[in-house]
Amino acid sequence: MTLKFSFIVYFLVGLPIFNSIGQINISLKSKLLSADSIVLISYSHFQGKSDRKAILNDQMNLINLKEYISVKKSGTIELASILTAPFRDNRIEEMGCFDPHHTIYIFKKRIISYITVCFECEEIVVSDDLDIPENDFDKATWKKLKSFFRKQGIKYGY
Repeated sequence: MTLKFSFIVYFLVGLPIFNSIGQINISLKSKLLSADSIVLISYSHFQGKSDRKAILNDQMNLINLKEYISVKKSGTIELASILTAPFRDNRIEEMGCFDPHHTIYIFKKRIISYITVCFECEEIVVSDDLDIPENDFDKATWKKLKSFFRKQGIKYGY
C-alpha cells in the first residue's frame, strides 16, 4: 500500500494503525477484532524448551497452567489498541532471559494464533501467521500490556 493510502485509512478510521516501521498493522488489529475468542493464560516455569511451545498437538499448551481468562469484547478492543500502538522509544534494549509466563491465544475458526510474552526481558514469540516484528513494543506498550493482563485478572508471573 502506498503511504498516501495509509494516511487516508488512518484519518478515516481514526485509530493508530501503524507499527514501528511505518507499515500498516491492520492484519494484527483485524485478526484480534474478528477473533472468535481471545484467551490470556499465565503459567509457572517450564521444565524444558520443548514445554515452552505455545501450541502442542494443535492445541493450547496448558502445561503448568496457573490462570486462564477469556477476554471480553471491550477487552479485545483495548488489547488491539495496545498491541498495534506505534513504537515511540529512541532505542531498543534487549535482556534476553526469555522465561515467559504469559501467552495471548487468538482463536478464529480452527486456527490458533499466539503471542507468548516475557515481561521480565520484554520479549515476545509469535505464531507464524502474526506479523509482529521482534522488539516492536516500546516501554509504554509493555507497561500498558502488563496493566491489561492485571486488569483482566491475571495475577501470576510478573
